[in-house]
Formats: sequence, structure tokens, C-alpha cells
Amino acid sequence: MKQPFSHFRASLGRFANQPHHILGVTLDDSNVHAVLTRHQNGQKVVEKVLTFSLPAGSTKEKAQALKEYWAREGVSFDEWVLTFPQREAIARTLVLPATDPREIGEMVKLQATRQTPLGADEMAITHQVLEKNSTGYTRVLMVILRKEELRKHQSFFEEIGLSPNAIVLDTLVTL
Repeated sequence: MKQPFSHFRASLGRFANQPHHILGVTLDDSNVHAVLTRHQNGQKVVEKVLTFSLPAGSTKEKAQALKEYWAREGVSFDEWVLTFPQREAIARTLVLPATDPREIGEMVKLQATRQTPLGADEMAITHQVLEKNSTGYTRVLMVILRKEELRKHQSFFEEIGLSPNAIVLDTLVTL
């Protein structure tokens, strides 16, 4: 996860009046939930909300069934966002005595290893600056995901040739 959804669109370098579609997808044990939105002129319009029940079978068979379902439903998108369930993440708000982005990044990594029983190699760690103040402190949102869970979600979609443009917590999609 690199950035919350509110900053994701701006990072794509598209013009505000250029229409494009973003697909937000959540995967759970038995379903794939998707929301297709059209973005144009600063407006966001939900075009489709879909839930697909995964059939029994291998990951490859499930992924292929999803691909076929999306084709039948006419799902077409320019970018897609994998929304990761918050229940599978650790999110903490930290107040750090720094304003330099590099220092903040190092402090977040240090705090992540202190606040979880996981080893550094088992975690995907990211953060978002929430507020900087004039006294030299920065409030950040730190998010930690188990790499194993992240790989499981990503590998499912890799079976149909998809790699997400962004990964966000499902609760951050509304930001």
C-alpha cells in the first residue's frame, strides 16, 4: 500500500476532464466484491457494484471464472485498486518528533517492529502523513500488512494477468 485512495487518482497524471474508470476490488474467502466508478471533470459516478461467488476449484480455476464473469458483465477499467480488509491489517496513529520524510519513514519502520511480534521481513509497512505542526512533530497513520496475506490476495489476480495500481485498506477508500 503506497497511498490512500484520495491521493491515488492524482498520482496517475490524468487530466480532470479525461474520463477514466477505476475498479475497486475486495477478495474474501468465497467472494470477490467490485465497484466500478467513472471519473470525469472531478466527478465520481458509481457505474456498477458486483459480487461474484467464487466456485470450488483451484486458484487458477477461480480466477478464470472471475475473468469470464467480468467479461459477461462488461467490466472494463483503466486502473484497479485492491482494497485490503482492515481486519487483516494493523493500523496505528503515531506522533513522531520529525518532519523530514526520510526520518519519518525510518521511525515508522522502527515502530512497526516494536509494536508487532512479526519480523521485519514478514511485514509490508507503509504510512501516510496526516498532519505536520510547527513544533517539529508529525502525526502519521502507520499500516502494517502481513506479506503472506498480501501475496495471497495479489497472486489470485495475477492468475488473470492483473497487478493493482494501488493497494488500500477498505476503510480508506472513502477518503
